[in-house]
Formats: sequence, C-alpha cells, structure tokens
Amino acid sequence: MPNDSSSSLRDVVEATLAVTFLGLPDGRDAVVSLLRPELVSLIPRMPTITRLDMMGIVTACARYGALSELVEAIRFYAADTAAMARLDVVMAQRQASLG
Repeated sequence: MPNDSSSSLRDVVEATLAVTFLGLPDGRDAVVSLLRPELVSLIPRMPTITRLDMMGIVTACARYGALSELVEAIRFYAADTAAMARLDVVMAQRQASLG
C-alpha cells in the first residue's frame, strides 16, 4: 500500500459520508457490488455502523490500490452532485500529497 497518512484516509472517509446514499446500508452495498469480486471479499463490513463500514471500505480499497475504483463506483450513483465534486477534490489533494 502507498504510504497513506491516516488524516488523508480520514478525509476520504468524511467526503464519502457526505454522499447522501452512502449513509444507508443499501447504498454502500450497491457501491461495493460494483467493485471487483476479489476486492469485495477483502473488505471488512459493519453495515449497521455507517462510519465504521465506510472506514473499512475506504481502508481496504486504499490497501489494495483500488481507491480510484471505489470513487468511480460512487460516481456511478452520485455523478453531478456537490458531494461527488467534494470527493473529487479530496482525492486530488490526497494524490498530490502522496506525490
């Protein structure tokens, strides 16, 4: 995994939580279902606790080099929303900080 700072991943988690439908277990399930099956099996899920579930999804995707895949899966449902635009900004800042 790239040298991720915990604050960088926390920013990604916070940005994903601003996407309205990700506040619902079904919304998170829908996004996860768009990821590669081999990645899905590695994601620790806690669907009844929204923040912990998103932390598990984001952290696993970062660990396996799939954050961009996660963002595109979210975009499938949230394109053209302010929350998606914010997530794009956070991802660009994260990429710039990692070099």
